[in-house]
Amino acid sequence: MARAQVCRFYDDGASGAALRRPIKRLPEFQNSSGLFYSAKGRRNPHSSPFFLQIPRTAFLQVLFVLAALFVILTNHNSSPAAPAENTPAAPNGESSAARALANSIGVGSGVAMLNAFASKTLGSSDAADHHPSMSDHAIRISVPEAKVKKGVTLVAVCMGRHDTVKKTAPAWLNVKDVNEIILVDWSSEPPLEPVIRSLPEGERVKVIRVNGETSWVLSRAYNLAVKAATYSHIIRTDCDYQVGEDFVDAHSKLMEHAQSSAVGDTATTGKHFYAGNYNLARNENEVHLNGAVFIRRKDFVDIGGYDERIQTYGWDDEDLYNRLDKAGLKKMNISYDHVSHVKHDDSDRAQSGVKFATVEIDLNSLLLSKLQPWTKESKSATSYRAKEGSVSANSIVIEAEEKPKALRDLVSTERYEEAWAEALGRRLHDSYAVPWDIIANLAIKEKETLLKRLMQRTENRERAKRAELDRAGRTSEIVNVDTLPTPRILICHCMHGLGNRLRALGSCMSFAKEANRELVVVWEPDSHIEAKFFDMFKTPLVVLEKMPVQWPFADVEKWDSVWSQFKFHNYMEMEGSGAVKGEKIFDIPNKHMYYKGAYIMEADNTDLTNWEKDNDMLRSLEPIPEVKTMIADIEGQGLGTDRVIGLHVRNRTLEKDIKNVDFVKEYGDEATQTMDMWRRKSGVQNFIRQINLIIKEKPDVKFFVATDTYEVIGQLEDHYPDRILSFKRSCDDRDGECVKYALADLYALSKCRELYGSNWSSFTEAAERIGNVKAKLAGQDFGV
Repeated sequence: MARAQVCRFYDDGASGAALRRPIKRLPEFQNSSGLFYSAKGRRNPHSSPFFLQIPRTAFLQVLFVLAALFVILTNHNSSPAAPAENTPAAPNGESSAARALANSIGVGSGVAMLNAFASKTLGSSDAADHHPSMSDHAIRISVPEAKVKKGVTLVAVCMGRHDTVKKTAPAWLNVKDVNEIILVDWSSEPPLEPVIRSLPEGERVKVIRVNGETSWVLSRAYNLAVKAATYSHIIRTDCDYQVGEDFVDAHSKLMEHAQSSAVGDTATTGKHFYAGNYNLARNENEVHLNGAVFIRRKDFVDIGGYDERIQTYGWDDEDLYNRLDKAGLKKMNISYDHVSHVKHDDSDRAQSGVKFATVEIDLNSLLLSKLQPWTKESKSATSYRAKEGSVSANSIVIEAEEKPKALRDLVSTERYEEAWAEALGRRLHDSYAVPWDIIANLAIKEKETLLKRLMQRTENRERAKRAELDRAGRTSEIVNVDTLPTPRILICHCMHGLGNRLRALGSCMSFAKEANRELVVVWEPDSHIEAKFFDMFKTPLVVLEKMPVQWPFADVEKWDSVWSQFKFHNYMEMEGSGAVKGEKIFDIPNKHMYYKGAYIMEADNTDLTNWEKDNDMLRSLEPIPEVKTMIADIEGQGLGTDRVIGLHVRNRTLEKDIKNVDFVKEYGDEATQTMDMWRRKSGVQNFIRQINLIIKEKPDVKFFVATDTYEVIGQLEDHYPDRILSFKRSCDDRDGECVKYALADLYALSKCRELYGSNWSSFTEAAERIGNVKAKLAGQDFGV
C-alpha cells in the first residue's frame, strides 16, 4: 500500500537554497489547520522595484493586516469552526484561519502568515479558495496532531474502479458516527470525483485527486489519506469494501481507549487496533478483507504509516502491523459482520504486472530486511505540489513533486536478483515441495517458468473444485487450496548422446503430460554431448544443467524433508545401488518422480508413454533459428522430395568414438560387444555398395549424408560428384558447435522420405521418430 508522508521546502535565509527539512523542526510554518505548508523562495532585494525595497517586516505586516481584515470580513457571518479537542473556541464571528492569521502578525514571519491564509482548504472547517501563490511551491498535506478532533475519518484510495465505487461509496456515507470521508483518487481516468458527486450526499466526501501517477502505489496513497484526516480514529477501507452502518459502534472500545476488545475472540491489556484476518473468512468473499483496518490516527502516524519504499504488491500490510506490534499495539480481529467485499473482475484491480503475488510479498520482505525500518522521521516521504485553482471546500488536485525511491532502487542489482531468486525458491519449496537442491541450480527464468506452471495447475484445480461446489449448491463454501492435491513434478535426467537423450526426453514429456505432472529436464553437458539444451532447442522447457544430488540420493531427506515426497527410478543399471533398466514405473499421484535414463520409461500403463505419443512430443521441440536456417537451405536443393535419399553413416568403431568414455563401465561387456559389432557393419563401404544399387534404379537421385566422420563426406563426393548434399563442417566432435551440425543432420534426415541408417544407433532412431519414417538398417536390410 502507498502512504504519503511529505517534506517541504524551507528557505534557510542564508543561501536562498531550498532545503528539505523535517516539518517538526519548523514550528513557525504551522498554520491553523496544519493541512498545507508552503514556503516561497527569497527574492534578491536588489532585483526588486524601488517601491518594494522597504524593510521586509514592515511591508509584510501591512500586507497581511490587510489580508487579515479581508478574511475576517468575508467570514463574519460564517459559522464558527468546531474547536479542536482541548483547544479554546474562537470568538463568535471569527474563523480559525482569521484567528491564526491575526496571531501570526505578531510573530513577524511572513511565511507563517502566508500558510495561515491558505489554511481554509481540505481538512479545515472553513472554506476558502486556494491562494494562487501556493501552486508554485511544494506543499505538505498533514494535519498536526494538536488540531485533530475526536471522531472518525473513513479513508479510501482508488485507482479506477468506477463501477465498484458506485456500489461501495453509498455504504460509506451511511456509516454511523463517521465525521469525515476522504477519498484519494490515484490518477484514475476519468477522474472519480464526478462519480462521487453524483451520489446522494456525495458532496460530503472530500476528494484528493493525485495526478501524474502511472502505477498503483498503496503505501503512498493511504499515507496521504490518513495524514489529511482531521479526526482521531481511522477506518481504512479498500475501494471494494462495503462498511456496515454499525461498524464504529461494534468496535467502540477502541474509541473509548478501553483495555479489551469489543469484537473478536482475544482480549488485550494494552493499546490495540483492528485489522482483517483471512483465517477467519467464512466465505470466498471474506478472504479478500485482509486490508480492512480500524486504528487511532496517532498510532498510525507515530510509526510513519505505511513504508513508502514499498511500491509494488506485497508485504505493506504485514510491515505496518509488525511496526505497530513493536510500538506496543496488539492486532485484534476486525468484525466481518460489519465489513464486506464487493466481487469484481480481476481486470478492475489497480495493481497490474504482478507475476506471483506470494513471491512479491516475500521479495519486499527480504529487501526491507536489508534497510533501516521506516519511521515518521524518514526523510524520503513524498512531497506534493498543488494544481493552481484546484482547491475547494471538499476537493483538491495535487501532484507528487518528489517521491521516495522504491525498494528495488535502494539495493544493488545483485542483491535484488538474489532476493528475487530466494523469494521464488521459497514458494517452490514451501508451496510445491520442490527441493532446494533443484531450486538452487535453476536459473531465475527457469524458476519463474516452473512456479508459473505449478501455480496455473493449482488455479485449474481450484477452479474445478469451485465449479463442483457450485453444482452441488454450496456456493458460499470456501475452496481451501491447502486441501487440494499439490501439483507434482517429474524430473527427467537424460543420459548419453543426443539420440539417447531425445528418446528419454520424448518418453518423459509424454508421461508428464498424461499424468498431469510438470516436467523438469536434467540435461548435463558431458563427454557424450557437450552442448547445453538451449544451444540446440528454443522450446521453453524447464531445464536443469546440473544435478547436484547423485544416485542413490542417500539420506537427502534428512536435511531437506521434501525429498521424502519423491519416488526414484534409475535405468542406468551400471550405477548399481538399486538402478534397474526396464523397471516398471507407476504413476503415484501424491509423489514427485525422478527418472534417470537413456531409454523410454517402461510405464505400467502404456497410455502414459508409447511410440506414437513420445514421437509427437519430440516433434513439438523447436530447433534454434540457426539450425532451422541450415535445414531450409538444404530443402531448397530438393530435401524432402523423392529426389533426395537420406543416409546416416555411423563410420566410427567404439575404439575411435567418444573420448574419455569407458564403454564397458557405462554399458557393460555384452552391450559393448553388440554395439561394436553393428558399428563395423555400418561403415562407409557398406553404404557405397548400397548407393551403387540405388543409382542403377534411380539415375537422377541425390543423397543427403549425415555422418560421425566428416572425411566421409569428401570420400562420397569424390565417388559421386554432384550427388551428395551435406552441411559443410570441419569438426565431428561432440562440443557445442559441432552438435549444432549434428542436430541439423538429424532434422534433415527426418525430412527424407527414404532413409538408410545404422543399426543400434539412437541417432537413426531419433530421425525415424521425428520424421515418422522407417529406416533400412546397415547389416540388417543391406550390407549383410
